[in-house]
Amino acid sequence: MGKIWDEKSIREVFEELDKSTGLSGAELPIYFGNAKGTLGCFIIKNGPAFRFSDHWFKNSEWPVESALDVIRHEYAHYMDWSENGYTSHGSSWKTCCIRVGAVPSRLYSEGRSEYYKNKHKKEEDRLAHLNKYKTGQAIEHPQYGTGIITVLDKKERSIIARVDFGVKGIKALDLGWIDCNCTIE
Repeated sequence: MGKIWDEKSIREVFEELDKSTGLSGAELPIYFGNAKGTLGCFIIKNGPAFRFSDHWFKNSEWPVESALDVIRHEYAHYMDWSENGYTSHGSSWKTCCIRVGAVPSRLYSEGRSEYYKNKHKKEEDRLAHLNKYKTGQAIEHPQYGTGIITVLDKKERSIIARVDFGVKGIKALDLGWIDCNCTIE
């Protein structure tokens, strides 16, 4: 579902944002605290830096999309401060949010987090269902006929099956598609 976020993984997101903005947010210090009500913040006192909550960022149940939104939200504060001299949630910050892919909202949304948790649960259930397919198993394809699954290549959110249909060749098919459109021999 989620992942554990550390300084290195947050810095990698900042590096990607720096490439698109021309700024240097990835070079700023990143600190962690135990706040539960504040997920992250961009601070300028004693020099610009970022602070994130261990309570949230070390919680593997917290959806990746939620963490990315908070990281981008705080980067948008850095961007707004760098380009416009502001540190508020004003219109220039909202413009920065849109530019870096953050939701231009002041507060974190539990509803959005629940949406992603439910979405990931459905994906996990779907992938678990697809575990019934094994290499060496025969399937009947509506166009190519009988084929043998030779490789199952598991990706993050999908499984690609390489199926040998003999003279019709080897085809790479999404296992979800196979499950809906083919029969098991």
